[in-house]
Amino acid sequence: MSDPVIELTSESENIKTKQYVYEENKYIIKNYDRNMISESFSDLFAYKSVISDENGKLLSIAPPKSIGYNYFTSSYECDSNIEISEIIEGTMINLFYHNDKWMLSTRGAIGGTYFYFRNQYYVDVHSTSRQISFYDMFMEALQADDNQMLNDNMLMKNMDKNYCYSFVMQHPDNHIVIPVRFPQLYLTGVYKVDNVENNKFTAISREVYENFDCFKNSVIHFPKIFETKDSFQDNLDAYTGLQEPYTNVGIMIYNKQSGVRCAVKTHSYLKLKELRGNNPNLQYQYLSLRRIDKVKEFLSYFPQYKKLFYKFYVQYKDFMFNVHRSYIARYITKKEKFISNKYMPHIFRIHQEMFVPHMLKGEKTTIKLDDVYQYFNDRSIAELLYALNYDAREVHDKQVTIKHI
Repeated sequence: MSDPVIELTSESENIKTKQYVYEENKYIIKNYDRNMISESFSDLFAYKSVISDENGKLLSIAPPKSIGYNYFTSSYECDSNIEISEIIEGTMINLFYHNDKWMLSTRGAIGGTYFYFRNQYYVDVHSTSRQISFYDMFMEALQADDNQMLNDNMLMKNMDKNYCYSFVMQHPDNHIVIPVRFPQLYLTGVYKVDNVENNKFTAISREVYENFDCFKNSVIHFPKIFETKDSFQDNLDAYTGLQEPYTNVGIMIYNKQSGVRCAVKTHSYLKLKELRGNNPNLQYQYLSLRRIDKVKEFLSYFPQYKKLFYKFYVQYKDFMFNVHRSYIARYITKKEKFISNKYMPHIFRIHQEMFVPHMLKGEKTTIKLDDVYQYFNDRSIAELLYALNYDAREVHDKQVTIKHI
């Protein structure tokens, strides 16, 4: 069986193209428009992440987008061409060689010197959280020596530079849903650029690349392969049933002849993923969960966030209390002539929206602490987050000003 070939033939307006500069090298990154992707535009699926140099020479490709289960099962038979493997939760990291250097990339950027999930909110002497980049996470997963550069890593020296590679990276500092104790790298795809036609990649079969000498006795892992059952439904029943724990993400159904794949996730994992949310700011997630009374449930599954969520709770409670005190000082006792900008816009609106209408009707009313809570409940999460972090912005702005003096 020959390896599947991925052709990049689409000129669709639904492909986003951007120029990217990293270490003085210019690149072109192409991604499909997530809002326009469907089985009707299957030629877009290869453009999950395609990278070329400034002259258009292809350098890297990510595994094409998986198709829907119904479309897959109506297109293929459950035969010897089908491979069933576990889905690995994590962040896609692609690796390619360019200008005598190995380069990391994610879906829409190159270098890996950035992060997604925010871990640091209150940096103090007791803080154990780290805010490290994808590059640093990748190096830790490689078990690289301190201060070792990617090119100097022994595994990198032994890897074939004519291929590009796609990994799923797991790291404790990039937690998504399932618990991660140690940094790990799973190799999920290896591709070779067609040097004759510059619009084709060959997908190297797993049977070949997992036997590359460089990966033998290395830190690289491979997704577990399951026994393929007689029918697609039998595979779902066996590996994605209702009783599966949330740590079983699901299965990847792969057609080895065409290179097309389909992902089916377990009910328990999807439930937890929805609860976990995908907002990179955990304080935003806390406020969202608080609105729907799901904080306790969230912490029952993700107890590692208890300490951080308690800090969010204290900050939230103290802020509400101080807004109420400021309102009293301004409008009731009238003892304070100056009210901080942190509170003034809110107490003014509280007065206009919750007190003045009653006064105009000749009704007596008192603004209580509960009214302050209600006022902020009626605001968007983004507006509330902005208000809560007024002091943090002030500190940051002062630091920036000092740097530019």
